[in-house]
Amino acid sequence: MPLGEYATTGAGKDSASASYAGVTLADMRNYVPFSRGRLIELPFMGGKLYEQLERITVPGGEAWVDVIKEFAEVGDKPETFAMKVYPNTQIGTKKYFFAYSTQKEIYSTLCGVGGNPNVLQFGSCYYDPTLHVDGAEGSGAVVYVLEFVDSRMHAGHVTFQRGYHFDEALEATCSIARLLSTTDLFNIAHRDIKPQNILMPADVVSGNVKKIYPKRAKLFDYDMAWFPAVAVAEGFDVSDFAGAIVGTPGYMSPEAIRGKEEAFLPLVDRYSLGMTALTFLTNNNNPWGLKPEATPMQRIFYASNVFSKQGMPSGVEKLAEIDNKRLRDGTREMIEGLLAVDGMKRWEADRVVVRCDELLEYSQTLADSALDVEGINAKMQAEGDLPRTMFIDRDEARTIPIY
Repeated sequence: MPLGEYATTGAGKDSASASYAGVTLADMRNYVPFSRGRLIELPFMGGKLYEQLERITVPGGEAWVDVIKEFAEVGDKPETFAMKVYPNTQIGTKKYFFAYSTQKEIYSTLCGVGGNPNVLQFGSCYYDPTLHVDGAEGSGAVVYVLEFVDSRMHAGHVTFQRGYHFDEALEATCSIARLLSTTDLFNIAHRDIKPQNILMPADVVSGNVKKIYPKRAKLFDYDMAWFPAVAVAEGFDVSDFAGAIVGTPGYMSPEAIRGKEEAFLPLVDRYSLGMTALTFLTNNNNPWGLKPEATPMQRIFYASNVFSKQGMPSGVEKLAEIDNKRLRDGTREMIEGLLAVDGMKRWEADRVVVRCDELLEYSQTLADSALDVEGINAKMQAEGDLPRTMFIDRDEARTIPIY
C-alpha cells in the first residue's frame, strides 16, 4: 500500500488516544525496542508485518527515525518507510505544538493532491498521550510515517564523493527555492534550512551513490517551523517564544541569531537558503571559515560580529572560481541578495527560481556548444567501454564517467 493511501488520523488536544482500525497506539510499546532484522506489527499500518532495518537517533535525543520495510510482501516490491518518533511529548507543551500540531498541518498542506516533489511524501501522523517511551508512563508520543529516500547528505557527498557540479548545485538551490515559493503563500517559516535537512535522491547500488537527482531535492524536519494559521488555532503567539534562538549556527539569519520576532517570518528561510546554496556551489562545508573546534555559541558570536559589519561569509569569495563571467556574476548577485543583513532586502524565492533557471539555461548552452556528444559516443562505442545509449544525453555524458 503506497504512502498516499494511508489515512491521516490522530488525537486532538482533548482525545484520550489515537487509533487505527480500532487499535490504540498504546500497542506501540511493542514496537519501541529496536533490533536489526526484528519483525514488528504496526497497528496503524493495517496490522501488517514490518522488518526493522535501522534506527537513527536525532542529535539532542528529542526524536529518532526508524527505517522499516514491508515483510514478505506478495506480488509487489516491498516498500520501505521512514518512521519518525517524538517521545515524551505531552499535550499543551511547546514540543507538542511544534512536533505534532504544526508539523502535521505543514505536511498535510504541502503534500496535498499530487504532493510537492521537494518535500517528503507524508503518509500519516499519530499521537497517543498514554504511550510511554523510555520508562515514562503516560508521557505521550508522536509518530510520523514518511517517505524513505535513497540519498546522500550534502556533507557526506562533498567529503566522500566529488562534490556537486555547478549545474547540480543550481538545480538543488532551485528546487528548495520552488518549495519556498509555496511555503511563502502560507507564511510558513521552516527556520532551520541547512544541507543536513535536505535529502538528495540518488541511485544507490551496494552502498555507493551512482547518480543524484538534485531537481528532486527534499527539505524535511519541520519540527521547529512556524505556521501562523496553526498558532492562532492553538492559541500561541510569537510573544510566547520571545528571545528563543532557533536554528543552526552558520545558517541562521541575523534576526534569528538575535532572537527577534522577525525570526518567525519566511525571511529567515531566504537567508538560510543563501548559505545552503553557497555550500552547494563551492563544495565547502564551512563557508564561514570557522575552526572545527568552535562551539555553537562561538559560531553565533562570530556570525553576529560579521552581521554588524554588514559583511559576507568568506566562502562567498570562492564563487570567483566559477570560470564564466556571466555565470560567476549572476550567481554571486543571487547569493549576496539572499544573504542581505536586512531581511526586507533579501531576494524572494520566486526571483531565485528565475535566476537559477536563467543560469542553468545559459550553462547548458555553453556545454552543448563545447561538448562533442557524437564524438564521445563514437569513441566510447568503438572502445566498447559503455553502451552508446549511455552517452546520448549531455548530462549523462558528464555524470557517468566522473562517477
